[in-house]
Amino acid sequence: MPQFLGVEDLVGVMLQNQRKTGNPLGLDGARLARWAQGLKFNASSGTYLYTGGLYQMAAYIDSFIEALERLEGSVAGGVGLGLVKALGRLGINLSSLYSSVAEKEAVRYEGIIRNLYTLLVRQGYEFGFLGSDEQYSGVLFYDMGFDSEFQESAERLTRMLRDRGVKRLITMDPHSTLILKEVYPKFVDAFDVEVNHYLEVLEPGGATRSDKLADGVFAVHDPCLLARNLGLSDRYRDFALKAGLKIAEPQLSRRSTFCCGGPIENIAPRVSGAIAEKRCSQLGEAGGAALVACPICLSNLGRACKRKGSGPRVVDLLEVVG
Repeated sequence: MPQFLGVEDLVGVMLQNQRKTGNPLGLDGARLARWAQGLKFNASSGTYLYTGGLYQMAAYIDSFIEALERLEGSVAGGVGLGLVKALGRLGINLSSLYSSVAEKEAVRYEGIIRNLYTLLVRQGYEFGFLGSDEQYSGVLFYDMGFDSEFQESAERLTRMLRDRGVKRLITMDPHSTLILKEVYPKFVDAFDVEVNHYLEVLEPGGATRSDKLADGVFAVHDPCLLARNLGLSDRYRDFALKAGLKIAEPQLSRRSTFCCGGPIENIAPRVSGAIAEKRCSQLGEAGGAALVACPICLSNLGRACKRKGSGPRVVDLLEVVG
């Protein structure tokens, strides 16, 4: 039977980080906003690019999950331990955990956001960015059933959006998009910010292939929320095809897509890993590299396919078009 970590302990640590730094991993806001250095923004229209920190945090998730896997293996009989104390007993210091992240991984994920910036500017969009003050949406708290903690995060972000005069958000990932579009209005009084995923605003014909692997075939993985909740499977494929990519459909796709293992990697990393490895096998059978459009899928599947050794390379759509 799979063991689950002490969820309340884990959420307590993440909420503490959220209150202190604006994101559940406790990363410094300036680090999350580093991708925007040297770029120009214009917020006069009230439109902002909202990253939610998910792509930036994905570069550090591997270190966090590896620590949780070590903790999970030490929990006798499934009894939850105080997370910080337990990690300490395993020789893991949360404050220095992310120092082992390779700089090239952080630069890779930052490059994904910069590429979206370039695509938006090229198609004539003017937009602002909240910079180091940008707050995480709280979606993980909602997914795990901690509604009061989620509402705290939602109200905090909403106050910031109102203070900045934000009227519209262009989002990057399906998790932030769905939570802002459909859940915030249920938790936040008079939430009236328009929310659009970048696939909804960019013209598919405005991008071209930009990666050395773009001449190969890509097995298209549909992120669950992108396909089932946002209904963007066709737009996703249209964007890839008009950019010149060759795509293949794996076993289980579109609304019948298979999970990448997220977001339970936080409480049951081994179960999550087993799910991700199964999906890697399905994508590998379709041939070529695996194409995703979500930072959680990119992190989970990338980690699992590397662990398999024979799994496909996993890339984000915004890495292979530009």
